[in-house]
Amino acid sequence: MTAGETSVSELVCTCCGTSIKDNAKENAWHGETPYPGDAGTGMCRKCGGDPEAKSPRARLGFAVTMFVDARIPFVAERLSKNNRRHFFSMPYEDQAAFVMRLVEKGLVT
Repeated sequence: MTAGETSVSELVCTCCGTSIKDNAKENAWHGETPYPGDAGTGMCRKCGGDPEAKSPRARLGFAVTMFVDARIPFVAERLSKNNRRHFFSMPYEDQAAFVMRLVEKGLVT
């Protein structure tokens, strides 16, 4: 290593197993405190979300979309008919945000 270079360790995505560098470009968890993964693990942008992506699902990432997709029917069936209609008319990112708010409040796991 030459002067001025920094060492970037290699991690394994905890979701898909891809090798990634521990930097903000490749590791969605880079810089988070407390760190959500175990030593040697991270979350690749495909799984953990890419804020630069064009599609809502790519911005949220595979892990979040799988989590949300599994809970959308559960949430919808507990809403009134009018609220269910409104919920399904919302953009996907708004549905995901609603589901995640319910999770944060402990109403959905």
